[in-house]
Amino acid sequence: MKENKPRALLGFTARQWAAVALLIAAGIFILQNLYRVRVQIFFFHTAAPLWSVILGTLIIGYLVGRFSVRR
Repeated sequence: MKENKPRALLGFTARQWAAVALLIAAGIFILQNLYRVRVQIFFFHTAAPLWSVILGTLIIGYLVGRFSVRR
């Protein structure tokens, strides 16, 4: 007898569906945050799209967390 494996919907696995959902959510987030904001770091200031400022902050936070973990 054959094993009944759960069939993936349209050939995608659950992990791939999650990736597609996150990609769609990221696209919507970017489209809703296209306006430029003023960014000031110490004595430097510039203008950048809000989504890029948030993304940069997330990356910096990830790196700080990644390198500050005790081993």
